[in-house]
Amino acid sequence: QRRLLRCLPMLSYLRISNFAIIEEVELTLGPGLTVLSGETGAGKSLILDAVALLRGGRASAEVIRSGADEARIEAQFVPEPGSAACAVLSERLQRLGIETKGLAEDGLVVRRVIGRGGRNRIHIQGQLSTATALAEICGGLIDVSGQHEHQSLLDVGSHLGLLDRFGVSSALRDEMAQSFES
Repeated sequence: QRRLLRCLPMLSYLRISNFAIIEEVELTLGPGLTVLSGETGAGKSLILDAVALLRGGRASAEVIRSGADEARIEAQFVPEPGSAACAVLSERLQRLGIETKGLAEDGLVVRRVIGRGGRNRIHIQGQLSTATALAEICGGLIDVSGQHEHQSLLDVGSHLGLLDRFGVSSALRDEMAQSFES
């Protein structure tokens, strides 16, 4: 489990369509920590709710924007250059029977569509999949911490991975992991 924490890819692109009051929003995210801030009612919580659906959260037709037939959340996760993230993700995808083509070049691409009639479609790497597979693939790739929400920050098992990611280069972490596994 520690090995997975040290080589997670980052969320680099997020697109949300027809979700609650959001008609369309696209976010391109840079490396490191991303903080959403703004006035009350600006939509920060809606963005986090949409991201929670990418972590395998339960979807309801109630989240679909008024007048729309479906809500759509899409994301791209790009591995840190030189890290072992592609190999780890490739292993997870293969275990679930999901195509790994393009993973090294384009990263991991996921899409979740929630339809009015309760129809929920999930695509991982362009392949139709399940919420269970989505949770297994993306559940650990996104961590949300808010004023009253603390997920992995309180999980003692994740502390080493967090420290390693911010204090040690990915090349050195990969070298240490290989030495440890030998």
